[in-house]
Amino acid sequence: QFLESWYAQPLFEPLRSVPGLAELLKRRRRNDPHGLALSLRTMGTGAQPSLWDSLAAIKLPVLLLTGALDVKFTRIAREIALACPTCRTEVIEGCGHTLHFEAPDRYIAAVRKFLRERK
Repeated sequence: QFLESWYAQPLFEPLRSVPGLAELLKRRRRNDPHGLALSLRTMGTGAQPSLWDSLAAIKLPVLLLTGALDVKFTRIAREIALACPTCRTEVIEGCGHTLHFEAPDRYIAAVRKFLRERK
């Protein structure tokens, strides 16, 4: 029941039309619920310290991939890129928050391109 309500959030709306969603939910149900809850409590965005003041010090190249339908995290990625000179954003059209699952081929292509440019 938790997974259904979790993925019913507007953030995951694009994911609901992906054919592999049933398989994703099946795999997620095999996870330990206590471990997942602990993960959310200790590593969720509400528990993480703010590192905005440290972004300018990042020396390594960073790719921030977001889905265009994920307006909130696309905005945050752009703000990060403004604060971090080595960060680059790429927005994948037609995708939401789970772009690696919604469009794995485009996700992988973007990561490969980024890595090739760094050789």
